[in-house]
This record gives sequence, C-alpha cells and structure tokens, in this order.
Amino acid sequence: MRAANGDRSIGPPLAPGEAKRLRQDLENEYLEGGEIAVQSDEMTFAQLAKHCQETKYCEAEYDDAGNKLFGVRDTSVYEAHLKHFKEFFGKIRLRDIKVENLRAYRNQRVRSKTKGGGNVNVGTVNREMNTLRAMLNEARINDWIPVSPFTRARPGGFCQLNFIREQTINLDKKRSSFYRLFDSRSL
Repeated sequence: MRAANGDRSIGPPLAPGEAKRLRQDLENEYLEGGEIAVQSDEMTFAQLAKHCQETKYCEAEYDDAGNKLFGVRDTSVYEAHLKHFKEFFGKIRLRDIKVENLRAYRNQRVRSKTKGGGNVNVGTVNREMNTLRAMLNEARINDWIPVSPFTRARPGGFCQLNFIREQTINLDKKRSSFYRLFDSRSL
C-alpha cells in the first residue's frame, strides 16, 4: 500500500475480492510484459528522464560519412524540457501518471512566466508535451508502463491549445480576395 506522500504504508487488510483482482492484475502484467514489467513497478519519472537524457537526448554521434547515428544535434532544448518535467513530475512513479497529471502540467506551464517576465508561448508548451509523449512512449516500448496516459486522452487534447493568430492583410491581398468572390469560375 502507498500513503499519499508516496511512502509505503501498511493499511487495512484487503477484501478477498480486491486481493484476487490485484493478483490477477499482477499476473496479467507479467504475462504481457514479462519480468521487466513487474520489476519496473517502482520506476519514477526522474529515472525515466535520466534514461532518456542518456540515450535519446544526448549529443549526436555521427559515422564517418557524416550521418547521424543517434542523439540530437542541440541538447539545450531537451535539457530545458527535462528540467521542467523533473520539477513537476519528480518522484512520481511512472505508473501513477494519469491524464489529469498531464493536464495539470500543461495548465501550469501555460500560466507560468519566462525569465523575462512574459508568458510561456503556447508553441513552447506544445513542443514540451510532444517531448513528454515521446518519453512516455519510450517507457511503454521498454515495458516500464503498461500503457501511455496519452493514449487514454482525447485525441488532440493536449497539444492543440487554441489561440487566435493575427493576420495582416495588405491592399493587394484584400483586392485579390474581393475579386475572387465574383470570379465566374468559383460559382
């Protein structure tokens, strides 16, 4: 059993039906993901971030022909993303990350301020959410979580924050769109 702060605690005994359900869940998890899935039950988000920083978001390695083998060309962007992820998710177990945690992270980042005092751009938050999705997919591929919380969310529910774009129309563009209304080919 786990207390609210994440520490192990001894709680009241489980009802027989609840104990059977937990045993069946553990057995299904073992059958789907093997021993790694069962052992990864205690894996935290910080451990996933460390794994991704060492394997995915590290300095790019190139072969003799100049082709990139693995890694990223510029790690600074991903280091910033990982910093924000670690601050928010920190020691939360991977299996405890739910859709509401992802929403809470997104909402917190949209409301947060930059070093200069301005608001964080929506595009920045969308890129961070895409990085977070890739990290949780990495955890899914490695059988550290049974399913990514992004797959349980409504499609487009995180990375498509709505915002109004300003569009400047010059006189030529205005005229061409006006004449297009009366063009016989469009009727």
